[in-house]
Amino acid sequence: DDDDDDDEDDEVDSKPRSSTGAGDEAWEALERSVASNPVDLGQSSIHRRLASAAAEYLIGNRRAKASAVAHSAVSALVALGVESTDAGRAVASAAWESGKGAPETLPAYLAGVAELVGWAPVMDAANIEPGAPFEFADRILSVPAVASSFESFLLAADRGAPLDGTLARLAFVATSPDKESADAALAHAQRLLRKVRRRRSQWLEDGDGLFRVWFDSVHEDGSHGRATASVLPALLPPRNRRDASHLKFIANAVADAAAMIARRNVALSGPPLLIAAACFSDPQDSGSHAGSTAAARLVVVKKGEAPELLDLFRKLSQREAAEAAAAAAAARFGAADGGAGGPDQTPEEAEEAELGVAALSLGAIENCAADMDARDWQTIIGRLESWTRTRVLHAEIAAEETASIAASVCDEESGKDGPVPVVERAPVGWKIAAEAARILLRIDALPVAVATPDPSKPGDRGDIVAYSVNGPDAGAVARQLSSADWPTARGDVHASLARIALAAGAQLHCCNAVRDEDAAVGASMIAAWWRIRSVEAPLWVYLATLWSSSSGQSAVAATNAFREMDHWSQDAGCGTIPSLYALMLSSNDRSHVVDGFDEDVAESLTRASYALLSTPALLKPAVIGLDANIDDVALIEEAVDKAEDEGDAPDGESEDAVCEPVAPRSRDPVQIAAAAAEKAAMREQLTDALAPNPSDSAAPGGRGSPAPKRRVTSARRVGEGTLLCWSLLLRLTTRLPHGSRTRERLLEYARATKAVPRLMSAVAPTLSLEETYARITPRGSRRGSLSSIIDAPGRADSPARGEDADGAGLPPAWRELARLSRDVAASGGSGGGKAAAGASVDPLDPGLLYRRVDRLSGTSDGDGDDGEKTRVSSRRAAREAAERKSARLAVGLYHAALRALPAAVRVWFADLRDKNFARALASATASCVSPALLAAEFDAVERASKGNYGGGGLDDDAGELTIKASRGNREVVARYDIDDACLELVVRLPASYPLGAAELDCAKRVGISEARLRKWMLTVSSILQHQNGAVAEGLMLWRSNIDREFKGVEPCPICYLVIHGTNHQTPRLVCRQCGNKFHSACLYKWFQSSSGSKCPLCQVPWGSNYR
Repeated sequence: DDDDDDDEDDEVDSKPRSSTGAGDEAWEALERSVASNPVDLGQSSIHRRLASAAAEYLIGNRRAKASAVAHSAVSALVALGVESTDAGRAVASAAWESGKGAPETLPAYLAGVAELVGWAPVMDAANIEPGAPFEFADRILSVPAVASSFESFLLAADRGAPLDGTLARLAFVATSPDKESADAALAHAQRLLRKVRRRRSQWLEDGDGLFRVWFDSVHEDGSHGRATASVLPALLPPRNRRDASHLKFIANAVADAAAMIARRNVALSGPPLLIAAACFSDPQDSGSHAGSTAAARLVVVKKGEAPELLDLFRKLSQREAAEAAAAAAAARFGAADGGAGGPDQTPEEAEEAELGVAALSLGAIENCAADMDARDWQTIIGRLESWTRTRVLHAEIAAEETASIAASVCDEESGKDGPVPVVERAPVGWKIAAEAARILLRIDALPVAVATPDPSKPGDRGDIVAYSVNGPDAGAVARQLSSADWPTARGDVHASLARIALAAGAQLHCCNAVRDEDAAVGASMIAAWWRIRSVEAPLWVYLATLWSSSSGQSAVAATNAFREMDHWSQDAGCGTIPSLYALMLSSNDRSHVVDGFDEDVAESLTRASYALLSTPALLKPAVIGLDANIDDVALIEEAVDKAEDEGDAPDGESEDAVCEPVAPRSRDPVQIAAAAAEKAAMREQLTDALAPNPSDSAAPGGRGSPAPKRRVTSARRVGEGTLLCWSLLLRLTTRLPHGSRTRERLLEYARATKAVPRLMSAVAPTLSLEETYARITPRGSRRGSLSSIIDAPGRADSPARGEDADGAGLPPAWRELARLSRDVAASGGSGGGKAAAGASVDPLDPGLLYRRVDRLSGTSDGDGDDGEKTRVSSRRAAREAAERKSARLAVGLYHAALRALPAAVRVWFADLRDKNFARALASATASCVSPALLAAEFDAVERASKGNYGGGGLDDDAGELTIKASRGNREVVARYDIDDACLELVVRLPASYPLGAAELDCAKRVGISEARLRKWMLTVSSILQHQNGAVAEGLMLWRSNIDREFKGVEPCPICYLVIHGTNHQTPRLVCRQCGNKFHSACLYKWFQSSSGSKCPLCQVPWGSNYR
């Protein structure tokens, strides 16, 4: 069971556990004989029988039962009175003697012994000698449940034979010709050395220690350059602690690389370049998380850091320039060979040489940026453009071939010429393209800010500004990069990388189309697509990290890659937006993937595509536009606006227009959602992803829908891609200005499809509020009431009582949101700008949503040399990191829903059945979300209160509205005066606003009847409760309704408003029988919900007149 594996700790209990009963009948008979005849059998007999049983199970390769059998063996000896350590040593000895012929099962058996008695007796039984490889070290480290405990044993005491033997074995296997075993051993070696570096760094300072063990143990028949270069950064001590042997090795490595470069008649070799560059690399730049660390760690620029590395870099540049000149001359005069490379170099060797050049370029950026001139940067720019070009070409060819196959299948031509071919091209050039993305990340980490060229300004080349706090060296870097025209070149490289992603998405889009027509063929094509993506996994990790940053987003958004993809759509099978949606939703439909699916790759694909769709250039086209290209989205908006205008007042009729009968609409939630999406001109892929599930009883939502319980589980979990679709919709809605017709259509879609109940039922299980209820229950409050939290006292810009500014005691995702709002507000200036910045914080921004969560490799950060602090297994750490990311996404969606659709969230919250969950949610909202929103709300009210709302575009006889704010009491006082009448209302906002509804009270009225007061109070309450605008905006809407009412305009009998809260229109549609006027939107909704087309008042069929 995976959960059992994840829960394994590093430390083991010395007390043996009893048998789990997992052995077969022979072993169970042995246990019974030990229990019934402990004296007659004797220990020597038990030892022999243990050895026999071990041989039987190990040679039988029964890995699944090996650990349980080991438990039984130790328990049997302990039952005879043998001390547990001696019992473990005896069982391990028997296993070593009998199990050498079962290399797959022996590690699991030994791990089972170590689980009970620790690793020391097991290693004693192995009789490992200093300098001799531990034969099964790589096998033991491949068992996730025990790898951490074994590594902790190796690091617990002084460096000795077990550690040396383990590293020797890993070095031998990592440099062997068997690629699969070599890659696994290399990963184990990197992990072990990183732990050594973090917890026993003094062991690396001796050049005759672990450093020498590695080089003495490499495989003679293998190519150890790549493996050695991978572990060298972790194997070398920090620069200020290197001894003479380390320095000599580095000098020799640089000299070897320089000598190889000088031999112009011989092709470049990768290993010398890789090893030379690795001598100057940071250990954080290697391993499985190099992409995230590359983005998080800034490059320190300082002159004179590594002159020998810069000299090597320039020698390589000179050779490349000479080879390019020779090739140009050869091409000019018709020579057959330009002299570059060499005929004896295989494609694999050429690729390794390119990787060596990339490593040297990266090392120069890391160590010599302050010393590099414009020519050096131009050399790197040329390499980046060349490295990405090859991968782009092959990716686009594969996409066109897949589109051709999809077209033939959809046209039912596939069966005429035999089986449908499956495109499974080896991903040529992905490694060097990944290195190009990695170099881009490190250049972005330089202490300079790059201003992207503005495409709308001809001749704009962008700009580069250095961070002044980094001194004159940063200024020198900025000047040289600017001279090399880096802003423009950076956009070109980003465009090439984006084309790689778009081609992959187009290919998957076509595969999905084939699956819809022929499930078997489509499944095979999708499986082949996943196998290719899994091979090039590092490329997608780097791209996801690159585009998640604001710098990367601005760079890629300014390119023409997206428009070029739309122009290429006929050959590729789809345009930019469908391609990116295919990538983002690729991880959702796992049931159709037969082979090759990779969770980590799927996460990177989803993250990269979401980052691209979130760019300012693509966010609106990702949500609206039907199936149009990016450039045509504005035309779609204009067409929808025109259609709405013609529908509201057909043929130019006056406000007395009469609505024709309307047929009742279907109550099927899927059809309702499709109609609402079409009316809002939403993107087809987004509509399909957010469509309600007809089989889900919670799909319609609304009152009476199932409420989340304390531990919410769902039979149909919503995939991350679908949640990110919700994120795109909500983010665009919050960014569109109030009054925007596109925004109102999206809000209407959300209301028609009951979006909030469906979304909240999906994210409630990951809001991580299970443990919050007991802590936040106020003393003396009634257990079943929410008022103690919703209406908790406190300032508008501070958390509820009992919480600090960061929501102490709440789950990490909530604390991060509170801290983020506070930090953004602090950098937003003062006054209204500060509050607006804090309220507009976007936790769904890719850079914030996917900021790095440390996945601990066996130890928590800050473990000391004593090794006594809490340690967790890497699998458990990975699971916790995934849970943390899911919680971030859930909290971000909840925050976005509160900003975009507060009224709908309030209705959902009021319908919650689980009051414990509701109380915890209200407390978390009051602590982490409401302070920033309340501060912005009151700032808006204060800005409105600086002047009286006089005419506002109405007639001069309109009333006057005065608004005042009281932050301390969280109150807004609104006074309306017209002629001799006046009305003063007090709006009180709860601590959990906008989750909690505002309260309304009448403080003063003069010249206003009781009936009119009740009507106006109902109007204001309806506006504040059910409209999605701010308080000041709602009061202005109320004022407009009163002004129109005093002018003689009757309110709509359905919503009791003169001016509609959504489209701001007056009642226009007249019933021919009773003469009452209705809002078109209200009447349409009435007909839809009532399954008829009768007048709401007289109940006469609409359009009829019996008078």
